[in-house]
Amino acid sequence: MEELYANYADALYGLVERKRSEEYLHALQSFCGVLEDNPEAKTALSSPNLTTVEKERIVDIIIGKDPLPHMKAFLMLIIAHHRMSHIDGIVEAYQTLVDVAVGRKQGIVYSSSSLSGKQIKELEAAFTKKLGADVRLKNRVDETLLGGVKVALDGKVYDGSLRNKLLELQKTLKK
Repeated sequence: MEELYANYADALYGLVERKRSEEYLHALQSFCGVLEDNPEAKTALSSPNLTTVEKERIVDIIIGKDPLPHMKAFLMLIIAHHRMSHIDGIVEAYQTLVDVAVGRKQGIVYSSSSLSGKQIKELEAAFTKKLGADVRLKNRVDETLLGGVKVALDGKVYDGSLRNKLLELQKTLKK
């Protein structure tokens, strides 16, 4: 599947001007957000019972008068190739291309419960300062954590979990 996602992402990335690649990324993320909030729209765009014209109307409603020249055509290509169920993976692959181009690092912050937007922004700011590169984190809940967070970023894991701190304390006490 990764190759499928990358093929579509590469195709779009090759079409757009580099200076507008982030605009396309935001537009694609917005489109996916609408589909997430309206699963019936995603189902309709995947349905063999609707005509291309009907699906195009749905896309028009979602993206409105989009100023991005290739956006509608790209979405219609995905629909025509019956890949709407893969749109999230395609957008993630496109995001990776944009991130590499602008020097942004993507990571995952694991926590025992969902973090607030403010907490994530604070972690992003700390890692941006530490690594000297723009950092964006996505939160994943890991119920095995007792507390604290673990951050997987740039091939490394920064473990600030309570379990890790307790293990470090145990090692210190044994010495």
